[in-house]
Amino acid sequence: MATDAQIITAVIFVFTFVLIASEKLHRTTSALFGAMLMIIAGTVMSFYDTSKGFGAIDFNTIGLLLGMMIIVGVIMETGFFDCIAIKMAKIAKGDVWKIMLMFMVATAVASAFLDNVTTVLLMIPITVTIANTLEIKATPLIMAEILASNIGGASTVIGDPPNIMIASYAEIPFLTFILNIGPIIIVTMLISIFLLKWMYKEDLKQEPKHVEILMEKDEWKEIKNMPVLKKSMVVFGAVIVLFLVHHTLHIPIAVVALMGAITILVWAGIHPGDALQHVHWSTLFFFVGLFILVGGV
Repeated sequence: MATDAQIITAVIFVFTFVLIASEKLHRTTSALFGAMLMIIAGTVMSFYDTSKGFGAIDFNTIGLLLGMMIIVGVIMETGFFDCIAIKMAKIAKGDVWKIMLMFMVATAVASAFLDNVTTVLLMIPITVTIANTLEIKATPLIMAEILASNIGGASTVIGDPPNIMIASYAEIPFLTFILNIGPIIIVTMLISIFLLKWMYKEDLKQEPKHVEILMEKDEWKEIKNMPVLKKSMVVFGAVIVLFLVHHTLHIPIAVVALMGAITILVWAGIHPGDALQHVHWSTLFFFVGLFILVGGV
């Protein structure tokens, strides 16, 4: 028979997730509120306290998210993603199907190493700009990018927060994770491409206008700070390499990400205040709240 502590824990847990799902409050506020209730109830009933609550936080997940947010934020400020998007559109020469395919693949690859929401927020503005220039519907391109972001994000340890938590608790190496889930991701991606081509077959027949305006665009003008971009890409490359061998070197994956973030700040001379503006603090505290909540359960 369930004890009073188990009943209270279950009520708080269910209440918190109902509150999150209802969106009456911001999800981060709901998660932190639930965490607070769990610690209060645990303290009063002597089954959970502040030290156990903070001990339940997976700092490997939080550290990895924080480090990658800083790295991506610095790269984003250089205009790199806008440059790549315009270059791909020019290679496609305005062909709607080719643009959708290339943007979809690029989004999936980016989401494998970056936060999904960040990737989509980076891609959509330039996608809309290109669509408006060519006077074509942006909806098929955006839908393809959203789908690709979810698929690509599932392919690596760092692509999605759930992946981070699973790999952290199960101690799954970065490379092992990719090798096991990679084939499924490739098949899913191929199916999605053919499905999208069928769903938007009429939209993909659109005749783009003003292609000459697109072809005249100089993608390199989108780069705002080439020295910082070069240094950032070197650090990002080094971080990815260390992700692949972190298990062999016995270095936590969060440490690798934070080392990369700190290296960029030092080498590129980025002010911490500027870099931290790109950190999604609400996301980090959302997971902090969930970790404390689940720890009480």
